[in-house]
Amino acid sequence: MAPSILLVNPPYQSRTEAIAQISVGPPLGLAYLAASLEVAGVPVDILDANALQLSEEETLRRVLDAEPDVVGLTAVTPTADLCARIAHGVKTLRPEATTVLGGIHASMVPDQTLARLPSIDLLVRGEGERTLPELVDSLPGGAGKLSRVAGVSLRKGKRIVHGPRRPLVDPLDDLPFPALHLLPMERYRAPESDHFSTVIAVRGCPGRCIYCSCPWVFGGTLRTRSPQNVAEEIERDRREFGVKLISFLDDTFAVNRSWALELCHELVDRGLPDDLRWKALTRADTVDKEVLAAMHEAGCDLIEFGIESGSQKLLDAMRKGITVEQIKNAFTLAHDEGIKTMGFLMLGLPGETQETLEETLQLVQEVDCDYLQVSFATPYPGTGLHAWAEKNDLLQTDDWERYVFLNETVMENPTAPPELLREYWQRINRAFYLRPGYVVRQTLAALKGDAQVRTMAWAGAKTARRLLDRG
Repeated sequence: MAPSILLVNPPYQSRTEAIAQISVGPPLGLAYLAASLEVAGVPVDILDANALQLSEEETLRRVLDAEPDVVGLTAVTPTADLCARIAHGVKTLRPEATTVLGGIHASMVPDQTLARLPSIDLLVRGEGERTLPELVDSLPGGAGKLSRVAGVSLRKGKRIVHGPRRPLVDPLDDLPFPALHLLPMERYRAPESDHFSTVIAVRGCPGRCIYCSCPWVFGGTLRTRSPQNVAEEIERDRREFGVKLISFLDDTFAVNRSWALELCHELVDRGLPDDLRWKALTRADTVDKEVLAAMHEAGCDLIEFGIESGSQKLLDAMRKGITVEQIKNAFTLAHDEGIKTMGFLMLGLPGETQETLEETLQLVQEVDCDYLQVSFATPYPGTGLHAWAEKNDLLQTDDWERYVFLNETVMENPTAPPELLREYWQRINRAFYLRPGYVVRQTLAALKGDAQVRTMAWAGAKTARRLLDRG
């Protein structure tokens, strides 16, 4: 019988407080892995400690009670040490179990991860749907066989060794739908609905933004699922799990314009907008009137854009590949179509000054988005931003748990000290959440019974209270 595996999403939600973090969605990456393991005949289950709001201790207890042969954990940079602590508890009390770590962080810096986290036995780099079943099948062969598995990294004696690079999954339609039946679907929620789930329709990104790891893990070329395959998954989610709201997790929903239009038409043809809504994130230079009209007709209620900065100089320096005018145009077109908008800002990128921060503040006021998230530029290991900060001796800490972009700065900036960034974080949020037009608009919409606006308005009020408390 194949070894059993428990996939664990660690508890992290309580560490982030921001308007964009209200939603709690399923760990779709783990659900994809579980589906591939099921197809391979491997006994698998998922523990979503985050959705279940478990503590570290409760998470470890649940893992041990399941008595798995393999414990698979997923981590981004600020949760890597948390995963290692859970793995340490497993190795202490169930030493025969194998601990495996995957996710963006492990994929970007596998050597550092294995060197710093001794409780992790194996890493899965990149996309794991093909790697993990092969890894489980190779466990009886020990390190010698495991070191030849593409996409796996491990210790061999005192050395860290890496299996060959695993080719990216293509076509994506070959993958089974995520194993949502293994998840507590009743626990996933968003401001707009308590019947919430997520979909990944696109992998890879042609962008080269210095702060992002996506192209390095998922490739620099877009790989899209067929519109029919995406629509079938959404129909499955609605039929079997009662999902009424979908969030597309893709960073680049409309980059392939013809694909986006075809998907929207497919959703309309299947009647999905009748009782299901969705939201998506895309680049400001990928939308036009036709695309936005098609998205709206197909059920899109909210579109998110990465503004990052109001300074063209900074947009160019971060290799964003868009212009300030394109950002303004995208918000105008979305507003004209009646789609709500959310903007994301990133303060403290290389070259940031008080002048560029003022430009960002002015742009936020001009585009008049419905919702806003302001974060700090965070040099995640393996990215171009981290290389720049390391080269210029600007890293304030190597404590990965502090790399939470919503909460604090972990990188010095020669032209924008941390106190200036915190000042403008507060000024921008104040200007956005406390402006009279915003307050009146949200209040009127909430009184009309708009559940989305009512919940988001509550979150905005919470943010406003924090801002007022800070003086």
